[in-house]
Amino acid sequence: MMNRYLIVVLYICIYSSVFGQNSNRVRSIAERMKAKEAEIVVPVGRYSMTMHYIARGSFMMGRDGYIDEKPKHLETVDDLYFSKYEVTVGEFLEFCKETNSNWPSWLEVGNHGHVETGDNSLYKDMGYSREGAERLPIVGVTWYNALRYAEWLSRKTGVKYRLPTEAEWEFASRGGQSYEFAGSDIVNEVCWCFNNSGNKPQEVGRLRANGYGLYDMSGNVWEWTADCLEVNSSKRVYRGGSWISEEQYCRVSSRLSFHPDDRENSIGFRLVASIIAKR
Repeated sequence: MMNRYLIVVLYICIYSSVFGQNSNRVRSIAERMKAKEAEIVVPVGRYSMTMHYIARGSFMMGRDGYIDEKPKHLETVDDLYFSKYEVTVGEFLEFCKETNSNWPSWLEVGNHGHVETGDNSLYKDMGYSREGAERLPIVGVTWYNALRYAEWLSRKTGVKYRLPTEAEWEFASRGGQSYEFAGSDIVNEVCWCFNNSGNKPQEVGRLRANGYGLYDMSGNVWEWTADCLEVNSSKRVYRGGSWISEEQYCRVSSRLSFHPDDRENSIGFRLVASIIAKR
C-alpha cells in the first residue's frame, strides 16, 4: 500500500513539473517585471530576448534647428522594459515558422529577393539566410509584421509586448546621457553606419552599449516605432539610423517615416513592455 502511495505522489510531482513548467515560467516573467528586476531573459523558441528595466524619467526630446526634430520639448516616460538588442533573425523566424506567416521579404515565396529562389541577390549579399544569420537584426519586415510578432510573443509569455512610442524610444536611446549618438559622441564607438558597416548590417551587440545597457540604438538598422508622423498621417516613424545611413541620421533625435506596409533592407525593430501595476 505504501509503495502504491509513493508511486502516486511521484506521478503527481512529475506531472506538475512537466506540464506546469510553462505557466510557472510565464508567471515568473510577469512577477519579475512587477518587482522591477534589472534584466529579464524572455524565451523566444530556441532563442531569447533580453529586456532591460528603465525607470520613469523626464527629458528634453528633439532638437532645435532640424525641421523634423523641433521644437525641443519636455517629455516624461513611465517605467518600462526595453529590449537590449534589436529583434534578431533567429527570434523573428521562430514566429514565422510557428505561424507560417509574416515572412520577411527575403523568405517570402515568389519574392524576387528570396535568398534561396529569387533572382535579386540583395539580401543574400547582405548575409541573410534561413540558417547562419540568427544574430543579424531582422529586416525586410513591415510595421504590421512587427505588430504581429509582438502579439505572438505576448500570447506565448503572458506579458504584453509592443513597439515603443517615439518618446520612449528617444528616452531609451539617450540612456540618461547627453551624447550626440546613443552612448558616445564618437560615432564608430556605438554605431554601424555607412562609413564602417562594410555596406551591410552587423550582428547585434558588437559595439558599445549606451547608458541604459542597450546596443545599436544608433545605426545598424532603423527601428519602427508605434507613432504616426503627424495627426491624420498613415506614415509611421522609425528611428536610429542604419548601416547605410550618413552619421547625421544616426543621432538620438533623428527621425524619418515610412508607410507601414513597406519593407526595406535597413528597417527592423525592437520591443518594449510596460511595467504591470501592482494591485
